[in-house]
Amino acid sequence: METKLCPKYASAFELLGKRWIGLMIKVLFDGECRFKDLHGKIPNISQKVLTDRLKELEEAGIVHRDVVDGKPVKVLYSLTDKGMELKPVMDAVQDWAMKWVGQE
Repeated sequence: METKLCPKYASAFELLGKRWIGLMIKVLFDGECRFKDLHGKIPNISQKVLTDRLKELEEAGIVHRDVVDGKPVKVLYSLTDKGMELKPVMDAVQDWAMKWVGQE
């Protein structure tokens, strides 16, 4: 019997499977972050890719972008409730990785 993939499942993995997305979400589980701090916590990600991925996550309702008035203006990124609901999923992936990645 052939398994049919749910379009919503496929759509979720299309976003979450993109390079850097999982690491970005993992960092944001620790709380809100400025762009430069997020960039510093994810080795080898370019600023352009980080900007693009943040926009994608914001459009998907997973990340919230908060502009704080002041001198200088501060932009903070945090996970929305929708984003925080990914925590058990990401924790399960981490558990799986700790057990199986590098065991080849």
